[in-house]
Amino acid sequence: MPQTATATARPAHLTLVAVILLAAYAALTADYLNDRFELLPDAPYLLAKLPYGALWAQVSWSLTVWLGLAGALFLAWRDDAAVLILFAAFVTGLAAMIKVSLSLPLSVLTAMPLAALIPAAVLAPLLGWLYARAMKRAGVLI
Repeated sequence: MPQTATATARPAHLTLVAVILLAAYAALTADYLNDRFELLPDAPYLLAKLPYGALWAQVSWSLTVWLGLAGALFLAWRDDAAVLILFAAFVTGLAAMIKVSLSLPLSVLTAMPLAALIPAAVLAPLLGWLYARAMKRAGVLI
């Protein structure tokens, strides 16, 4: 007889973390779409206007945005695919932010708000991935 996976009860913090990740990635997605299609030319940019330079860094950043949004959705749906998707968002975001950090002068990197946004762009998917992995191990994600 085949075994079926059963999930434990949904913890309250899962919804909170999923909503926070969804809000963060929704803002980055809006930022990316605004930059790509110039929907609101007067709107401020978060991270879309950074000097990514090489095509691989631009692709890496776009993958970070879309994979992060997908990972947050899968986390909200309690799907274990969120673990792999958020890990991919972390790796691609790390690559893009390393490229940006190496191409900007130190005086620009240490100016606010960029000094806070670059680490946040790496830490958000990292913490999301670690949380999703913990929830998978706890049997919450199926």
